[in-house]
Amino acid sequence: MKKIHIKAAAFAAKLCGFGVAALGFSSCDSDVCMYGTGPSTFDSEITVKGEVSTEENNPVENAEITVKYTTGHKIATGNTDSSGQYEATGKMVSTDKVWVVCTPDEKSGLEADSTDVELQLAVDKEGQLTSIIDRVDFKLKKKN
Repeated sequence: MKKIHIKAAAFAAKLCGFGVAALGFSSCDSDVCMYGTGPSTFDSEITVKGEVSTEENNPVENAEITVKYTTGHKIATGNTDSSGQYEATGKMVSTDKVWVVCTPDEKSGLEADSTDVELQLAVDKEGQLTSIIDRVDFKLKKKN
């Protein structure tokens, strides 16, 4: 009889754990997954600018630039223009490092690239914390 009570208590504890986890995941949106108080008062602007070119210094058009937290959640995206220039701007919770991913058009025959970047922090005119990265340039290699 004692074994049945222990098994029932263990089952109830697991069930409660799954319920709490489900409630936590239901509070996630597509960009940032957090528990507790939301980041609304801690949002800061992030701007990533740069250039994407081949090893021969030819501009790469239509490459997608994705700025992510180091956990993989997207912060901002942008695409390169005909001269290989891009700008990606978004809102984020303040952090000291982001991951910038460059994914060229599949037809280009170029390999994707990524890098971790330390943020430079600044304060805008309204006194809000702004995260700025001056430049993140990519030199893409041809696929083998």
